[in-house]
Amino acid sequence: MGGDENAEDAESSYIDPERVVVVSGPGCKACGKRVASVVLLPCRHLCVCSECDNLVQSCPLCLSFRSSSIQVYMS
Repeated sequence: MGGDENAEDAESSYIDPERVVVVSGPGCKACGKRVASVVLLPCRHLCVCSECDNLVQSCPLCLSFRSSSIQVYMS
């Protein structure tokens, strides 16, 4: 009872990056781990992160073939 009720050890305070839920913007529809920051063209869906941009050949939302993409910076 000496004020240690809220004390944490290193193991209990560890945050597993694989289990972090995206809350700061739309989630990537390819990996589900990061914020979507790339608009796919020609469909114009903002649905993948910059890491998945080069991995997807079609839009995960509408399945249309992607011809190019644009990185979006939101503030």
